[in-house]
Order: sequence, then C-alpha cells, then structure tokens
Amino acid sequence: MIGFKAPMGVSFLLTVLFVATFLGMAVWEARRPARTTVTPLTLRWFANITLFGLVWLIVWPLPFLSGYGAAIIAARRGWGFSIWSLSRP
Repeated sequence: MIGFKAPMGVSFLLTVLFVATFLGMAVWEARRPARTTVTPLTLRWFANITLFGLVWLIVWPLPFLSGYGAAIIAARRGWGFSIWSLSRP
C-alpha cells in the first residue's frame, strides 16, 4: 500500500515495551545474577550495550540492502517482470 503509515501509538507502544523489558532485565540481573560475578557489573553491561548497538547497526539496514542486492542479481540475470515486455492482446 502506497502511503501507508503506522499509527503513532504502535511505535510508542513498542518503544515503551522495549525499554520496560530492558530495564526489567537489568534489575533482575543486578538482584539475582545467573552466575557468579567474575567481571564487574559495569564492564558486563558495557559489553552488552555495545553488542546491542553493533547488532542494531548491522541488522537495521539489512532489509534495504537485501532488496537492493536481489534487484541487482535479477537485473544481471535478466529475471523479473516488466510491464513493457507484455504482449498486447
């Protein structure tokens, strides 16, 4: 659908759910860690947030890049559908 926009409430709701889940897990780990602490908590959380940021930077453009790559491959191999290649009745 051209021009479709998601309601503002959906985006806000997903953001609130993400932040609430993230903070809930942070509190849970701070109070009852899954294993004995070998490294300081600040170092572990720095690593966790860094990994999250790297994954976000890699995964966010993936749908755009994969669509572009598929279009390039299809164009090189002559695949695809063109309205101009249809024969008229």
